[in-house]
Amino acid sequence: MIIVEKRSQVAQMAIDILDGNPDTYDLNTAEDKLRKLVLNEMGGTWDYYTFQDNKYKVFAILSEILTESTSRVLREVFEPFCEFRDFELGDTVEFTVEDDRLFEVSVVATDNNNLLRQKLMNRKVPMTASELGVKIYAPFTAWLAGRIDLAKLVDRVQKSTQQDMVRRIGNAFVSAYGQCHANLVESGTVTRDALSLLCAKVDGLGLGDPVIYGTKTALAKIPALEGFVLDGEDLRNNGYLKMFEGMKCVELKNTFNKETGKFGLGDDEHLYIVPSGMTKPIMVGFEGKAFVLEDKSGARNDREIEYLFTRRVHIGVVKAVNFGRYDIA
Repeated sequence: MIIVEKRSQVAQMAIDILDGNPDTYDLNTAEDKLRKLVLNEMGGTWDYYTFQDNKYKVFAILSEILTESTSRVLREVFEPFCEFRDFELGDTVEFTVEDDRLFEVSVVATDNNNLLRQKLMNRKVPMTASELGVKIYAPFTAWLAGRIDLAKLVDRVQKSTQQDMVRRIGNAFVSAYGQCHANLVESGTVTRDALSLLCAKVDGLGLGDPVIYGTKTALAKIPALEGFVLDGEDLRNNGYLKMFEGMKCVELKNTFNKETGKFGLGDDEHLYIVPSGMTKPIMVGFEGKAFVLEDKSGARNDREIEYLFTRRVHIGVVKAVNFGRYDIA
């Protein structure tokens, strides 16, 4: 069952903090607003005993803010090629999409109905579930004294989740689109003529206008039309063309690991030409709300406190039956 619920005051506060809404909660006062909300739930006093008596109310507030903020930011970043849905905890996270293959048309004799039947059917998207978690710790006295900036804590957890989701969504897309029909593959340095021909092939499949997907570095290798003002503005403002001969260019967000020296989507460069007649290629399901837990799994002698933030996420790829790929030399 998909969640449909009225946005609470806490969730609205999360949105206002993200937007930096000056009429409600700007970024400079977010911590004060959040702390007042927490203190109100604790009866106006922040000390060890009131926290122990009311900590699950505090966790519920942080959970609601994290649920709203992670969902909101991820939707904004990935909206061009991801479909998002919210599900109740324990529900079967399932996406069903229309089959994008065309029916085979045959030539038959007049007054003859002898044709091979072709079933009208949809297909379910295979989903992979992940429990994403962040564990933090802080000195007990700092937490008790109220020196932990809750707004910044929520913001860091949200950004950390976003960074991990960028990697997961990108890897899911690239893995699903690794195998391509030999007649729909082009390789070498990107030229306008070669890319235009490949897009024409995909367009000729009759499944909708082609959309070009790629990392920012891959899209940047699509040559601009010399002297065309709009192309020049795209390159200056975005680093790559937003449109190529009437076809949209959509960036696949990438990550970089400074320890390994590698990008999340690898060093290989590809452009993926996918028919727009299909639904968005990535499906993301959020199962339940974010959990905020006090971690008591290990006994500690240093009086540090540990908290665990988790969110259950399902990711699936709607692979087009026919698509093109440009392997950049």
